[in-house]
Amino acid sequence: MSVAVVIVASEANAIRAECDADLQEVMPILNAANDALNTLTPQDIQIVRSMKRPPAGVRLVMEAVCILKV
Repeated sequence: MSVAVVIVASEANAIRAECDADLQEVMPILNAANDALNTLTPQDIQIVRSMKRPPAGVRLVMEAVCILKV
């Protein structure tokens, strides 16, 4: 292998290690969020649906819920 390839491979491995470390840090948070999401009942969703203009905080949370459910 040429020196340039070795350097690029080394840089790629460093980036991968950093990404893996970041992933290990956030996965417990994501799992906790999914667990909390699974506690919602249809009645909880109906309450939000009945709001004509939900407060900004409610809208923000519902947008996050939609993203997590995808």
